[in-house]
Amino acid sequence: MATKVATVIANGTGQGLTMKVGNRNCFVKLASVEEGGEYTMRLCVDWTYQEFLLEDNRNTGKKLFVNSDDCCDYERITVKESDGVFVVETVPRKQFVSETEESDAVQKKPEKSSWKFWM
Repeated sequence: MATKVATVIANGTGQGLTMKVGNRNCFVKLASVEEGGEYTMRLCVDWTYQEFLLEDNRNTGKKLFVNSDDCCDYERITVKESDGVFVVETVPRKQFVSETEESDAVQKKPEKSSWKFWM
């Protein structure tokens, strides 16, 4: 079964953003992220590599590229503006753990044993 992840793209730029999906120079509009708003990306970690382009709605030429690997690595990506360029703040995702690794990692209570001392 494929592992699916959700990544929140938050807009902290003070302006609206357009989010596009594609690769190289061919992108199509995916969503609009209003000022102070959020968009939740839902991806499967087995899907083909994709790129996402965030552009400001004022046509000033400011762009930021995010890719599907970033979405697998981070649970939250906040886009901010600093000195006229977009910058990101990220919150790392907890590492993926399979069910068998998780059960092995849980500490088990020691079994009670009774010792009889013979005199």
